[in-house]
Amino acid sequence: MTNTARRYRMGAGALAPERVAPLFRSVFGEAFAERARRTWAWKYEQSPQALARGPRLFYTEHDDAIVAFHGAMQTTLRLGDRRLPAVWGCDYAVDAGHRGRGIALLKYFMTEQRDILQLGTPVGRAYQFEKRMGCSDVCAMTNFKSLLRPLRVLRAKGRSPVGAVPAAAAYRLAAAAAALARRRAGGGGVTEVAAFDDRFDDLWRRVAPDYDAIGVRDRAFLQWRFADCPHRCYITGAAEREGRLEGYIVYRLDDIDGLRYGRVVDVLAARDDAVTLDRLLAWALAGIRAEGADLATLSIACCPAAWRRPLRARGFLIRSPGLPVIVGKSCAGRERILAARDPFFTRADSDADLA
Repeated sequence: MTNTARRYRMGAGALAPERVAPLFRSVFGEAFAERARRTWAWKYEQSPQALARGPRLFYTEHDDAIVAFHGAMQTTLRLGDRRLPAVWGCDYAVDAGHRGRGIALLKYFMTEQRDILQLGTPVGRAYQFEKRMGCSDVCAMTNFKSLLRPLRVLRAKGRSPVGAVPAAAAYRLAAAAAALARRRAGGGGVTEVAAFDDRFDDLWRRVAPDYDAIGVRDRAFLQWRFADCPHRCYITGAAEREGRLEGYIVYRLDDIDGLRYGRVVDVLAARDDAVTLDRLLAWALAGIRAEGADLATLSIACCPAAWRRPLRARGFLIRSPGLPVIVGKSCAGRERILAARDPFFTRADSDADLA
């Protein structure tokens, strides 16, 4: 072993965000490093689903500096009638001068967590690395888009003014035809909520059996994930029918490259309840339009069949591939999640909506 090799040390456990900040700055930039500092305790330590053993943070040191890092958000998955502890891999970063250490850290990450379900939504080289290491695809999210200002969106995406006009007109006609093809359910009976009460626990108990694989969405999780999030402002709508909560929807606004996005981050209702989904979408889109958004998006893995018509009717006519969801090579629960029928995930499950 060379002297250089001896100076590398891998570790796991609690870690102060200041230790990782220089690595994040060099890999992702100052804004990411500052956001990580603000969300660190909330993301890694304060989740109501955190394991008793503490944060799952994995790192490689070289001469007392963190040169590679991989975090794990702790969560709980409902698989059939069982609840399994799980982690979502996130914030994977490797210093440019120590690239070879990234693979070693991923292997360490997977080995040290074989006793719990390992999930991730890696992209780019991280996805390629993890597939080579034996990780398997569970499913992939689909991005649904509704163009609220078609001409503006198409121009921003590089379409020429001449070509964008007929394309925007065609989209408007398709959206109008879809809307006319269904009985309008409207947005009535949906109200904005600022906190999550006992009604959300009751909703979770009733609808959870509809889904073979789904992240636990009880009151405690929703309060932590949306109401207590330190760096995002989420708007939540709750749909009631005859005094009983039937579903909820969560969205936020985002400005990217000159366009304003309305992102539906999470939504939940009974698997066959198209009426409630339609009411929730109508309410969310009204709020998103009022904020001047150019388009609305919703990312979901394995959209229930009954939900597809309301999505089309509300203008979500564009579909594109989204984030992959993978499972670790030899972790607990691997075979069960791979055998699950239509796993249900949204951007609220991993850190996809946090970075």
